Amino acid sequence: MKFVGLTSGGKDSYYAIMECLRNGHTLVACAHLAPHPNSPSGEESYMYQTAASEAVQIQVEECLEVPLLVRACRGKSRRTTLVYELECQDDNKNEQEDEDEDEGMDEVEDMYELLKEVQRTYPEVEAVSSGSILSTYQRVRVESVCQRLGWTSLGYLWRAGTQRELLDTMLADEMEAVLVRVACPPLLLPRRHLNKTLRHLQDCGLFPRLEARLDFAVCGEGGEYETLVLDCPIFLKRLVLDSVSIQVDDDSDDGIGVLKIHSCHAEPKSSTSLWNLNGPVLCDRIQRPHCPPISSSLLSFPTNSIEPKDTAASLSSSSYPAMTSKKKHYLAQYKILSCGLVHMSEIMSSKCYPQRKGVPHETEKLTTSSDNEDEEEAESLLAVQEALTIFETLRFTLESLGLTTLDVVFVHLYLTDMKLFEKINRHYSAFFGTVLPPSRSCVSLGKGVLPGGRRVSLDCMAQRGSGLYLRSVGRPKDDDTSTIGLPGYVEAALENRLHPLRSVLHVQSISHWAPVCVGPYSQCNTLRSSLHCLAGQIGLQPRTMTLVEGGDCDCATAQQLAQCWTNCASVLDALDGSTLQDSILGAIIYLTKNDHDNHHHNHNPVHIPLSQASIANNGGIIPGAIDTSLFGKQQDMTDDFGGYEDEETYLAMTGGAGSDNDNDINTSVPEKDQVPLLTLVVSQMPKGALAEVELICATQLATSFLNVQTHVAMPPKPIKAISAADPFWAATTTTKSRNSSHDKSGVQWNTGYDVGPPKGGGDPP
Repeated sequence: MKFVGLTSGGKDSYYAIMECLRNGHTLVACAHLAPHPNSPSGEESYMYQTAASEAVQIQVEECLEVPLLVRACRGKSRRTTLVYELECQDDNKNEQEDEDEDEGMDEVEDMYELLKEVQRTYPEVEAVSSGSILSTYQRVRVESVCQRLGWTSLGYLWRAGTQRELLDTMLADEMEAVLVRVACPPLLLPRRHLNKTLRHLQDCGLFPRLEARLDFAVCGEGGEYETLVLDCPIFLKRLVLDSVSIQVDDDSDDGIGVLKIHSCHAEPKSSTSLWNLNGPVLCDRIQRPHCPPISSSLLSFPTNSIEPKDTAASLSSSSYPAMTSKKKHYLAQYKILSCGLVHMSEIMSSKCYPQRKGVPHETEKLTTSSDNEDEEEAESLLAVQEALTIFETLRFTLESLGLTTLDVVFVHLYLTDMKLFEKINRHYSAFFGTVLPPSRSCVSLGKGVLPGGRRVSLDCMAQRGSGLYLRSVGRPKDDDTSTIGLPGYVEAALENRLHPLRSVLHVQSISHWAPVCVGPYSQCNTLRSSLHCLAGQIGLQPRTMTLVEGGDCDCATAQQLAQCWTNCASVLDALDGSTLQDSILGAIIYLTKNDHDNHHHNHNPVHIPLSQASIANNGGIIPGAIDTSLFGKQQDMTDDFGGYEDEETYLAMTGGAGSDNDNDINTSVPEKDQVPLLTLVVSQMPKGALAEVELICATQLATSFLNVQTHVAMPPKPIKAISAADPFWAATTTTKSRNSSHDKSGVQWNTGYDVGPPKGGGDPP
């Protein structure tokens, strides 16, 4: 793809461009957001590097020799939650009103306007690169802008390795950069470390010492420092700084410092050797230990085979008669579970469109453009009609239970033919939205499997209030409007810092980490810090988004299945460092029927030992390697108490540091002999995949408490009551509490989503 490189002038943005080039993409131009001329010199951005911006034009246009588009950043960091959604804006505003609103504009809109200008200037551009390594905040906003522009986000540095591995690889690839801003006193001091090269700071041992002793982020992911690239393999000339000065917050040398560049120029490089674009990509260049590989004998299914039962065919039943109606609403089959969970199953169209060639059933009000229209097109139109009916039924069912489409966390989508996928997917996207969507698994069952000749079926799981929760969590505490209008159970869930009601992993950037989801759905939805609902993973190579190749059909199936497990392990690692062996509660392995033999399934049970071997070695992924420091602590800890709310809770849950009373809490986890695996043979899968893996996993936190014994929990904190007239809670709330808390603090594990009506009924006060 032709892409534009978002560049700040620093090492990450240029190394991301280098990696895009290695992966076969073509650089057209660069884009840079400069600080506003009237902004204070010390003002920093949540999104962009502002230091050394004055050197970027020479750096790009003369050293890199590509066009540069620049925009002065007018907005500020306004919407600081992890979710970024654009509010409705009035396009009929005059210039003065626009200037007056600059103060209230988010800085992400500056990036949108800049890239929109790139799109007008270079219409051939279809992707943008960024240098996010671990920052979800930055990645989500770049992806949001790309979605609005119809572009692809390229983020090849995202979770590509540990910060030490990335820095070592950058230096090995002859990336020369100097520090232009330091903001972590007393580890880095302005007058001592500004204008020093990364290689010098690494080779002299400063960075390794700081990392070993103080968990210093050697790539500067925590804002410890910012850099300016003087030379790298893709530069045709070298950047030389002629005149610089050091600016600090005060007269001391223990604060934040910036290297101000007064003049610089580009000069020819002494070496004219060209960079090898065909060299190994980043994931192959990083030198890191790997889990032992699985046996090569498991990566090729033998020719002798055992024919498994076609489990999809058993779903067909004549007990589902065709239904037709006018202006009637049907409720889906649903089961209300505890704590606000609802499962809806076997949602199909109430109308049955018989499978006819060319034209639909004459009794249905659906016409085609021509009686001779292709059968495939006619089938697609009928499938879309079924899907729209399903979405209407689902919406009505959700509303009757006090839920919305934002509350859906996982979807199974079943089709009779994957050729229907593209058209249905557009309507699916409009129904569920593209911001924090549910996770999904989609397979084709084959014609005649669904009852009544239907083409589409759906089931889903929803968590009441979780959609509003996701869009409210993380708002500043001093924002008085943050909880206005929220239901009481959502307000209570927001107060529960120990166990978030729901979290979503939705990565839309192409990277070395894991595949982008093929459709509008998330890699994982996590409920109550306890349950990971992973989307189905097929055997895609993340960096190319193409299926792995394995020669003949049997070998290709094995290779793809092994890649499925690797992708699943990468997703789990990004969530909380869990392993497949310790966290899987259940797994479904989808395999396709053999295309070259319609009468005999050439699938051998070897896919079970292959899966077990992949689980045992965690798909080749070392868990926690990217997020864990030398001390074994997660870098994304929310506070100083191991992720718990306060010291009292931490001591209660861990038994106290150095406590002699170690027998009070048993944190041992029983070993799992074998992960439960269910194999289903289906007709087709997305992208023509031969295998797919779908997992339900326990979180690392939940796994650690499987064997925990604690005392009786304290009464929960009082929270806003819910009306007894609420049909949802009237159906689910009992007089006996369902709380089974492992928490000795006043906040129980399910605070905020197991709220019933007040005693005696009545409306809330």
